Amino acid sequence: MDQKNEIQRHLQALCEEIGPRPTGSQANRDAVSYARRQFEAYGLTTQLQEFDCMDWSRNGGTLKAEGKEIPVMPAPYSKGCGVQGEIIRAGSLEELRKAPLSGKIVLLCDGLASEPFMPKSFVFWNPDEHKEIISLLENGGALAVLTVSLSAGQYLP
Repeated sequence: MDQKNEIQRHLQALCEEIGPRPTGSQANRDAVSYARRQFEAYGLTTQLQEFDCMDWSRNGGTLKAEGKEIPVMPAPYSKGCGVQGEIIRAGSLEELRKAPLSGKIVLLCDGLASEPFMPKSFVFWNPDEHKEIISLLENGGALAVLTVSLSAGQYLP
């Protein structure tokens, strides 16, 4: 089998047959097993570094505002909550810096919702702007944080 076809076969297995493989999921374990089998088939020695890791499942959610229930999609590994409070909007880092966050539900939109934030402990790449946004939200006392995608823009206050 030529190299191009072999690469396509591996991508097919990982991306289409196994599919999304969040950390801790059965699909992640399946991908590790697949990779291990492939390496060992070429005569390489493999060693697993096993560790406990939670799996996450999406159970949905709703936001109730002004008598309306709006379906929401929780971010992977986010904690559930049941809070009530005023919603304030921040679309830029400057708006977030000035916003009174304590005791509020913070709605991030526009520029602040244009890309996912890197996890705090992600050492490979973590932009200073992401660190500042997370720090402002955590240290500001926000009750909860929501983000709005372009497709949900009709719900902006």
